Amino acid sequence: MEVEIEDEGLVSGMRYLANGAEQPLTPRTTLHYAVLGHGPYELREEGDHLATVGRPDDVLYLVYRRCHARLLEHLALGGWAAVHGGIVRVGSRRALVIGDKGAGKTTLLLRLLHDGHAVEGDEMVFFRAGTAICLPRNFHVKPGTPALVPELADGWELLPTIAMDDGTVVTAFDPSAAGFAWRLALAPVDIAFVLRPDHGGTAGCRPLGALELTQAVATRTFPAAMAAKMLLRACSALVAGAAGHELTVGELRATADLLVGACG
Repeated sequence: MEVEIEDEGLVSGMRYLANGAEQPLTPRTTLHYAVLGHGPYELREEGDHLATVGRPDDVLYLVYRRCHARLLEHLALGGWAAVHGGIVRVGSRRALVIGDKGAGKTTLLLRLLHDGHAVEGDEMVFFRAGTAICLPRNFHVKPGTPALVPELADGWELLPTIAMDDGTVVTAFDPSAAGFAWRLALAPVDIAFVLRPDHGGTAGCRPLGALELTQAVATRTFPAAMAAKMLLRACSALVAGAAGHELTVGELRATADLLVGACG
């Protein structure tokens, strides 16, 4: 993605979109956006007028939404499906972590990252033919997370932010900028965790059967262009042979330890 900006004052805010993830695939296409003016701003996509907005935050949010919408369209045409989740490698095992919005995926994966495990992504996992790869997007960290993951506090105020639809201010965390090796992989998963939120409660972990696990993945996919039977088949292939667990997200340290223990 290329973004051309006339107003240099917008450049620092647009850092929210950039990340340093190492990707195993070569880009096949380039999206070009131009932001013209110094407020109000005209946004052009591939040379065509897209919108005129008044605030810098509006520019960032619109570009962010358009890029991800185009990405989803492009991958859907290639037969990819996507699920709410992230991936972390614990030792030799590649673990898929899925959950609904607010289940605690990002916070748990940030804890695991700072504990020394290789986290590939926190929000969206694309899958096809039994292989999976994370969306290369900065971690979207909500207010209050540094209290749960204290390591984030250093330099927190310097990180770029974005205001979401509901007014929540979200901070962008780039693992590579914080000194972590951030490498995406296109490979199968060995184990899968379905998060059940019980914030403030007791962490727990129980095994899931193959059918339960497949259903859990299918109900957490993003809207897909493929037929329901094809989607279910893709979900089944994603977790075929993978050990499944329901992970109750209670106290963060205990939850992370349970995940690591299950991977061991």
